[in-house]
Amino acid sequence: MGRTTADAAKALSRQMGQRIRAIRMMRGYSQGKLGSLIGLSFQQVQKYENGTNRVSIPVLMQICEVLDAHPMDIIGEGPQDGRDKRVNALLQRLEAAESKLKILQSKLARMQKIFAEPD
Repeated sequence: MGRTTADAAKALSRQMGQRIRAIRMMRGYSQGKLGSLIGLSFQQVQKYENGTNRVSIPVLMQICEVLDAHPMDIIGEGPQDGRDKRVNALLQRLEAAESKLKILQSKLARMQKIFAEPD
């Protein structure tokens, strides 16, 4: 049985949300920062990124302006199941790298503190 229009719309919303999230993270913005720059709560940004809520054209344009992205970077080529997996894999790798970076920054700060202490 083929996909319905509603199924395709949901898939597109999820994929757009994943792309918004990926671009937001590459730009170094939190959900709260992006939300405040476009006049929304971080919860609303989170709903867009999860595909729970659909992104309207005016909001899409605001997001693109803030993230310095072209709308097609977010809209993409439409629902593509294989692409979902690649985006998720890249996001997981990015999150893992960010986690490791935070640990290294914490260790570096502790080392700097130790070396700064007088003998």
